[in-house]
Amino acid sequence: LQPKMKGIQPSLSVFLLLLLSSLAQDYDIVIYGATGGGLSTAIAAKRINKNAKVIVLEPSNDIGGMTVAGGIGLRDTFNEFGIKGTIGEEWVNLNAKQYNATKPVYQPDEWVGRKSWQILLEKAGVTVIYNTTLVEKGAVVKKGTQIISIQTFTTGSPQDKDVKIWKSKVFVDASYEGDLARFSGVSYTYGRESRWQYNESQAGVMPYSTFNNFPRGKNAISAVVSPTDQRLLWGIDPRPLPPIGSADDRMMGYSFRLCVTMHKKYRSPFPKPPQYDPSHFTLLQRRLDLATSLGQTVKLSNLCNLLKYRGYTGEAQKIDVCNGYQGGFTTDAPYLNNGYVNASYEKRKEIWDLHYEYVLGMMYYLSNDQRVPKSTRENMALYGLCNDQWKTSNYVPPQLYVREGLRIIGDKVMAQNDFKKLDRKPDSIGLTGWWFDVHQVSRVTFKTADGKLIVNQEGERWKNDADKQSQTDIPLSVLLPKRKEVTNLLVPVCLSSTHIAYAALRLEPTFVLLGHSTASVALESIRQSKPVQDIHHSVPQKYLKSIGVAIHWEPKFAIDSQILDMLQ
Repeated sequence: LQPKMKGIQPSLSVFLLLLLSSLAQDYDIVIYGATGGGLSTAIAAKRINKNAKVIVLEPSNDIGGMTVAGGIGLRDTFNEFGIKGTIGEEWVNLNAKQYNATKPVYQPDEWVGRKSWQILLEKAGVTVIYNTTLVEKGAVVKKGTQIISIQTFTTGSPQDKDVKIWKSKVFVDASYEGDLARFSGVSYTYGRESRWQYNESQAGVMPYSTFNNFPRGKNAISAVVSPTDQRLLWGIDPRPLPPIGSADDRMMGYSFRLCVTMHKKYRSPFPKPPQYDPSHFTLLQRRLDLATSLGQTVKLSNLCNLLKYRGYTGEAQKIDVCNGYQGGFTTDAPYLNNGYVNASYEKRKEIWDLHYEYVLGMMYYLSNDQRVPKSTRENMALYGLCNDQWKTSNYVPPQLYVREGLRIIGDKVMAQNDFKKLDRKPDSIGLTGWWFDVHQVSRVTFKTADGKLIVNQEGERWKNDADKQSQTDIPLSVLLPKRKEVTNLLVPVCLSSTHIAYAALRLEPTFVLLGHSTASVALESIRQSKPVQDIHHSVPQKYLKSIGVAIHWEPKFAIDSQILDMLQ
C-alpha cells in the first residue's frame, strides 16, 4: 500500500488512513523497536500464547539495540538475580554456549549476541521487519483512546514512498526515543524535574561537585578561545544553568560505547572521522596541558573507564570504553544531544554525526595530534578498535547510546522516594538491578569572582546516599500511559518515571525484564477486551512467578561486592 499523502487535506488524510487501516494485516501485538525490551516482549508473548500474531518493527537493520548494535550486552546488573528467570538469562547462557564457556557471558561479541537473539526469536516464531520507521506526519491513527494503526516507511527512503500500514489490538513502544508514544499523543517529558515537583532530593540542577569535573581555583580551565576572543570553546553549552534544584531540559550525555583491545591481532588504529576538526578538542588539550604542568601523566584509563567485557572468554581481550570518573573530558558528550527528543529524523542524523565525530575524534586526537604529550600518545598506541566487531560500520557500534529519550507521564510516575528496599509494592513486576547512575548532564561555564568564564560540568551522580535504596520493586504503572490518552499502548523502555528514577531503571537487563510483563498485560488486555490500564497486577505477577522471576526485594539480592568491583 503506497498512498501519496502530499497535498491531501487533513480530513481526507484521516479518512484515507482509516480506509487503508481496514485493509492492512491485523495483528494482536505490534512492537516498535527491536531493542532488548522489544525482543523480550515479542518472545514472551509467543510463549504465553503461541497463536498470538506478533510482529516487531525495527528502524535499523539490526536487532538487540544496545545489547548487540550498541555493544554493552546485559553487563549492568549487580548480581545474577537481575536477570534470573528472564529471557535475558537464556540469552547470556546461549552466548556462553557459543564460546563453550561454563559461566554466563553478559557481554559477547556482537555477532554472538545477535545469533543468540535470533535463536530465541526463531524458536518462539517471532518475525522482525527491519528498516521500518514511523513516518513523521500521520504516523498514528486513533479512534478515541485506541490506536487503530500506525504508518511506516522504509528507512532511508522518501517518507511518502513504500508506505505500510500496521493494524493491531495492542501496540508496544520499545524504542529508546519513544516516537510511537510521542506520535500517539501521550503526555511525556524529558530533561530533569525540579526537586520540588516530586520531592526528590537529587532532582534538578545539582551543586558543584569535583566528581568527573574540571577543577576550580588556580587550576581552573578557561571556557573561551582566548582573553581577546570570548567565543566559547566547541561543545560548551552557552545556556546558563538555572538555580540549583530547578528543572531544565538537559539530558544525560549520549555516546558510542567503543570496543577496543590491546591484542595486536585484533587491534585496528582509531580512524580519522570524516568531519574531524582538531579545534573541537581544544578543551581536551587544555586538560592535558594542565596535567603536564602538575607533573601528571594522562592515560586513556584516566579519561575513560576501560571495562573488561563481562564474562567474555574470547581471545581478543575486549574492552568497553565508558565514561570516566576523573578526567572531566571523556567519551560522554553533554549538550550535543540538545533537542534530540523532538527533533526531525534529519536533525537526529546530524546529532548522530556530531557524536560520532566527538567520540572517534577524541580517540584520533589523543593518538595523533603532536600537541598531545608523547607519553599519552604512546599509551594510546596500545589500544585500537576491535577489527572483528561491526565490520560493516568500520568497527564502530552503529547504535548511538541514547541514555534517556523522552519519558512518558502516566497516571503514576515512579520517583526517587519509590526506591526503598523494604517497600514491597503490591503491583511490583520485578526488581531494579542497578542504582542511581546519572552521567554528566551539562558542560557549561562558571563565572569567577574576577569575571572569567571557566569550564564546569554538572549533573553526574554515582555511588551516593541513594545506593542503599536503589534496588527496589518496579511498579506496573511504569509501563502505562494515562488512561484518558491511550488505552492500548505499553511502553517498556521510555518509562513513566522521573529523571532520577530513570537513572536506575534505564539498564538493558531491566528493559528485558519489563518485556515479560508488557507481553502478559498486552495479551490479557486482548483476552478481556479491556484497556491495558485495567489489567490487574496479579496477571503479570502470576506469569513472572511461573518462570522464576522475583517479584519483591529480599536480602539475598544485595549488591555482590565482587561483581561491583568487576563492573568498575
